[in-house]
Amino acid sequence: GNDRRIEMDVESKDEIGDTIHRTVILEFMGKHSNLILVNEERKILEGFKHLTPYTNQFRTVMPGFQYEVPPTQHKQNPYAYT
Repeated sequence: GNDRRIEMDVESKDEIGDTIHRTVILEFMGKHSNLILVNEERKILEGFKHLTPYTNQFRTVMPGFQYEVPPTQHKQNPYAYT
């Protein structure tokens, strides 16, 4: 599909010097754009915009929740035209 997100894997050290892996996810969706940090299990560590079940019926973006990709918008593929 036409993904509206970019994922960047980063590597860092924790407090005791062990290597940790994180993923920074940039979602480009107009006024719903977001920046999310997840751990190796895709559990959300932090998000620029928090989405609760009360504010978004499709997914939750809060620390401790599993990351879910944004729902498909079923728009036409701009690459399908010549």
